[in-house]
Amino acid sequence: MPPDNSRETNHAHEATTPLVQLQSKDHEEILNVIDQLRSEGVSKYINLPQLIVCGDQSSGKSSVLEAISGLAFPTKDNVCTRFATELILRRAPETSVTASIHPDDDRTPVEKERIQQFKSSTVDLHQFAVIVRDAENSIGVGKDGHIFSKDVLRVEVSGPTQPHLTLVDLPGLYHAPDESQTAEGVEFVESLVLSYIQNKRSVILAVISAKSDIALQKVTAFTRKVDPNGHRTMGVITKPDTLSRGSDMEQSFLNLAGNKRVEFRLGWHVLKNRKYEERHFSLDQRRDSEAEFLASGVWASLPRSQIGIESLRPRLSAVLKDHIIAQLPGLITESQQSLEETDASLQRLGDARQTLADQRRYLLHSSEKFSGLVGYATNGVYFDPFFGDAMEDEGYERRLRAVVQNRLSDFSKTLEANGMQKRIIDDEDDDAVLEEGQVYRSVYMDEVQQRMRRSRGRELPGTFNPHIVGDLFYLQSKPWESTVMECIDMLLKDVQKAIIPIIQGVLDEKTIKGLLEYILNPGLDKIEASLRVKTKELLRPQQSGHPITYNNSFTESVQRARQEHYQRSIREKLRAFFGTKYPRFPSSENQFVFSMGNLINALGTQTADDMERFACSEAIDCMQAYYEVARKKFVDDFSNLAVEKCLLEPLAVIFCPKVVDSLADDVVENIAAEDENSKLERGRLLHKRVKLQESLLQLHRLDRHNVTGAKESPQLDDDDSLADGSEGIDGARSPTESLIPAASEEAYGPDAKPEPEPGPVRMKKSKRHPSVSYYD
Repeated sequence: MPPDNSRETNHAHEATTPLVQLQSKDHEEILNVIDQLRSEGVSKYINLPQLIVCGDQSSGKSSVLEAISGLAFPTKDNVCTRFATELILRRAPETSVTASIHPDDDRTPVEKERIQQFKSSTVDLHQFAVIVRDAENSIGVGKDGHIFSKDVLRVEVSGPTQPHLTLVDLPGLYHAPDESQTAEGVEFVESLVLSYIQNKRSVILAVISAKSDIALQKVTAFTRKVDPNGHRTMGVITKPDTLSRGSDMEQSFLNLAGNKRVEFRLGWHVLKNRKYEERHFSLDQRRDSEAEFLASGVWASLPRSQIGIESLRPRLSAVLKDHIIAQLPGLITESQQSLEETDASLQRLGDARQTLADQRRYLLHSSEKFSGLVGYATNGVYFDPFFGDAMEDEGYERRLRAVVQNRLSDFSKTLEANGMQKRIIDDEDDDAVLEEGQVYRSVYMDEVQQRMRRSRGRELPGTFNPHIVGDLFYLQSKPWESTVMECIDMLLKDVQKAIIPIIQGVLDEKTIKGLLEYILNPGLDKIEASLRVKTKELLRPQQSGHPITYNNSFTESVQRARQEHYQRSIREKLRAFFGTKYPRFPSSENQFVFSMGNLINALGTQTADDMERFACSEAIDCMQAYYEVARKKFVDDFSNLAVEKCLLEPLAVIFCPKVVDSLADDVVENIAAEDENSKLERGRLLHKRVKLQESLLQLHRLDRHNVTGAKESPQLDDDDSLADGSEGIDGARSPTESLIPAASEEAYGPDAKPEPEPGPVRMKKSKRHPSVSYYD
């Protein structure tokens, strides 16, 4: 991109008076810390606060940046920025410019090394267009069809006229391709802009041109998409001199500047750019022209703090500083959380494992942690943080003892409610509506009577073959097998849900694959086979053979059933004897005249058919009594002999130090040997941990600046409800009012309070990370 050098002629004499009085040492240190963290790549791990400048093409964005920084941006009517440019402006006695390129993470190591060696052919403040052109050549913009890039040009500018300010300039949004811009470029620029402004810690500086209605400018839709309530956006209106005086459009943009049409919490600002015929103006001439225009017409009605470049510089500088201070608690918390996650990942990877001894040692150490957590899970000891919150699904699934206990309780209830193939209902409940699987006792007795006749042996009339009880029981207990097998399937899934997070917490991904292949999957297969064999063994007495029990509850149940049947038979015979005179209620007191002999005969009469029915009833009672005894015993036996002995106890030692010690050398190597990915991942994590530890030191040190007693600013999230100037939590003012220790009168008015002197600096150890110290 050829630079426009026509505006570089009258800049040299302008380094005379400071542009900004808002330049405390603390202010500079706050911005320097965040910039240093960003330059070291910490933004890959935590979202850092930043000021993002975005707008449509030809919105005057580059002219705004030029007016702020004094750099001669290469502007044209089409896109001028092909990549993100990070401008770091600092006040210093001497003027200097340093340019570097931060390569995109997706580039190859060779490309990264080449780009990181970038050196501009000039470091002249007024030759910024040359720096941009050199950066384009180094990045490869315009080569092989690459028009845009995700690389970042980082330009540090120091001088006596610079504010303490850091901002990121993004390529301009455009609607349609042309001879120099492709359709793919439209999507690329949109994706790049979104990737920056989606960061909830980014303050958005949306540049809006007065030459076009705001509704037609893409940047409006983009800012509303990521910041629908305008909590972290400031609008800048450019080119107001292109509006016809007294027109509806001029009034519309005046209302916009007054925060009436589109409300932003950080408000709006109005700037006048150079016109074409003013392209040779120096910055001083540009400032005078702007001041003259904004002092007349409708723009004169706006507050001085909302118009002109002279008030925008301190305003942006203060906004960025306030925003960083407000975000400090969240930054520290996020850094600590990220450091904890990194430490956990490194712990899973373990130390470097180059030798067989290292590999076996790693497995022994991992098996100890695995066995410990599995032991806690199966014994119901949940004090380890691994088990989390029992009220969350993840925490409950890890509490294996609780899951198994509840699963077996449900199994017992299911077997009690649905374990019988036919549930027998007394005939006295003939008004009840039968459900599926229910049968009246009289109907069931007919079936039993038929079965008894077809299964006769040498039993005497009125008695029954003892084997009939077993036949009836085996038929009734048929659902047990499917029910218990379903329970086994669910228990095995429960075990998987419990142990997978354990192995993920103690081993790296590559070792997990080997462990599953050589130890866990074969071990779990053996456990499952043993569990099913034991369950089949427990089911066998419930499916064949002769029922045997020495449980007293069996005889008690049979006697209780006989008594109930006998009483029911007596009532029926008395009802037949007395007829209509039989009392309707058992508690009724009536006098009857009857023959005692007739009553005795009525009660004692019993036919041969009655004897057969009696035998059927006795067999059913015995079967039901035995069923209850066998059901309870089967539930207990399955729980103790199958689940406890064949599932949970072997699970606790499936991957224990004894197992690791017995592994062959080749198996140990196949499981625990590191691949190249593991080595690279360890290196990446170690680098990340160092950067996070350093960032925590810096952020804790920076936190001492917030000594004004101001409360933490509410987060600038999309769901916040703060409007411009409204009060926050507990009556705290917005960040632009309450978190500005060194705010100048130019930026925030005459009531701004000076920053108090910082207290003594002392080193403290982090309680969460003893290896991290910070300044207090």
